[in-house]
Amino acid sequence: MELRRLGVICLLSGSVIAMTSGRAHATSFSYTFDSDAQGWTGISGTPPTPLTWNSSGGNPGGNVSDSESGGISGLGSVQLKLGIERAVSLDPATYGATLSLDTALLVNNHLVDAQGIEITLIGAVNGGYVSFTHLSNVDLLSGAWTSSSVRLDTSTSWTYNFSLGPFDDTHVATQADWNAYLPYLNDLVILNQLSFLRQTGGNGTFGFDNITLTEAAPPSVPEPTSMLLLGTGLAGLGLRQRRR
Repeated sequence: MELRRLGVICLLSGSVIAMTSGRAHATSFSYTFDSDAQGWTGISGTPPTPLTWNSSGGNPGGNVSDSESGGISGLGSVQLKLGIERAVSLDPATYGATLSLDTALLVNNHLVDAQGIEITLIGAVNGGYVSFTHLSNVDLLSGAWTSSSVRLDTSTSWTYNFSLGPFDDTHVATQADWNAYLPYLNDLVILNQLSFLRQTGGNGTFGFDNITLTEAAPPSVPEPTSMLLLGTGLAGLGLRQRRR
């Protein structure tokens, strides 16, 4: 009797475990820069300065960095765009995926401001250009490596923009925007804007690492094996009650 009871409990426990455990999230892409720049390019300056690959730089495994400097006589400040860019491949299933990355300000010389990380996905469609942009609030001036993440859906604030000649439409991205334009997004830009005082000049080097896109979690639907285990367990309980 006790062995039968133990068997039923094991079957029910197995059912619950199988039903609550979904498959692991798949990774659409992952760039860890362990040995090279993995196809990324730097986009600071005109023309852009070369992207530098670093074997460590304070973050294990390697990273890439982009540098910029400024120094113009006079008052006010100089604002410089600094970042990296790479072609990516997305599809409608990417809706809800999570983009994560590590960033750090590796060199800070007379900086007066370093805004958060600007993440932009860009694509060409119908003769124009569409983009989705998110500003991640990261304290870059601390100099420490910081991890940040953002979901590719309306749970986070994204700005949608479509430009075609003189026509320009900009608003908060909706799910309809994501559904319509995700397949056209094929370029990822990650950058920051640095500011130097004109009278002092300065320079900065911005590091990037562990850029990963992880697919959204699948819906929680019981698998056939889960239902079979649950049914077997319930049948065992029913048989036990009839015998009693």
